[in-house]
Amino acid sequence: MYDPPMDKTANGFRRGRPENFRPERFQHLPDDKKKLLCSCPLSQPLYLGAVLAIWSFTVVADVRKILFLMELMFFRTPLVDSYRDMLERNDKDRTMRLMGLTRSVKWVLFFVMFLPRLAIDIVLIWLGCRWLVATASFGDVLLNAMALEFLLLLKDLFYTAVVPHRDKLETKQMLIPSNKEDEPTYFGYL
Repeated sequence: MYDPPMDKTANGFRRGRPENFRPERFQHLPDDKKKLLCSCPLSQPLYLGAVLAIWSFTVVADVRKILFLMELMFFRTPLVDSYRDMLERNDKDRTMRLMGLTRSVKWVLFFVMFLPRLAIDIVLIWLGCRWLVATASFGDVLLNAMALEFLLLLKDLFYTAVVPHRDKLETKQMLIPSNKEDEPTYFGYL
């Protein structure tokens, strides 16, 4: 569909120049090539844009959860001096209250839980969008988007399958007090 000369890309492929593009040559292509070109997701930008937007919103929602948990653990949870001061058990209503976290526990949470999740989300949104754009057919775009969603939710599957029910119940019943008042801020809208 392009007249010579052609440029060579950094990956070694040939790329035609815009001034040498001849759209009338599309009519002379074999039918199987026409069908392949028309079934490419880039031929329907609204469809591909909707799938990319849904995928991006899914990753952004996960990033918001991470940022909320980071704010809760680092800024809203008080700093305590000893591991013994971290939890307080209330046998009356069978709850645990998180009184605070030591500085070392906060750093471990950051490097073991929050930083890897943020890195995974950044990589997944970048590579996921590239992978979805490079997909060859419409049906495969949806299948690939579902595969990406599976990768994003794999942590929840592991939690459900591996963590004992008692630990999940104790985590659900744990109360986390806040040492800050909720005030309307710009960060609250993100």
